Amino acid sequence: MSSLSAWRSAAAEASGGTSEEALYRAAIAWCRSERLSGRALDYGAGTGRLTRLLAETGRFEALVAADLTQRPNGLPDAIGWVAQDLNHPLTLPDCGFDAVLSVEVIEHLENPRAVAREWFRLLKPGGRLFFTTPNADSWRSLLTLALKGHHQEFTNENYPAHITALVGADLRRILAEAGFVGVEIGYALTSRLYGRVTWASLLPGRNPSRRTGKHAVVTATKPR
Repeated sequence: MSSLSAWRSAAAEASGGTSEEALYRAAIAWCRSERLSGRALDYGAGTGRLTRLLAETGRFEALVAADLTQRPNGLPDAIGWVAQDLNHPLTLPDCGFDAVLSVEVIEHLENPRAVAREWFRLLKPGGRLFFTTPNADSWRSLLTLALKGHHQEFTNENYPAHITALVGADLRRILAEAGFVGVEIGYALTSRLYGRVTWASLLPGRNPSRRTGKHAVVTATKPR
């Protein structure tokens, strides 16, 4: 194994292969609200938690999951698994999926523009994209950047798992460059303001926003 491959493997292990349950539930809710079906890809599947939830919906005739790590134990046999470095194009055909979902993955990868182009390549015309990433536009993240020189979710403790911070303008530009249309950015969960104080406690009843949300939730469409 080369030094670069070893570094990427270490970064994958550092991530733990899981994310917050609320983000997986948001992905499932989106699939249901958009009435998605056909073939779906869990891009950066980690331990396979989202993959299993997608299977439980019964909406998809075929599910494939991809990650640098090996296939998780207990994953249903009907689910395909591609064990491959996501910093490179997957060994999957063009236009093979109706939906690509990727929860908290793009911030782990070295070239977000290449990732967006890969998502575009993998989707069928009219296919839908859903992904999440730490919200670098939040007040907490911006304040951390100003005071400490890094975004909130990109500390030394997060490294080498989190390496690519993206603000909303980056996300829109990257997706547009790749060819996506209908880009929408929402936000999930509320970030802490300081210590144990959260925006939710200060602004009860308010939905997470660009400045208070912990995660950006992005959807887009490949034109027909």
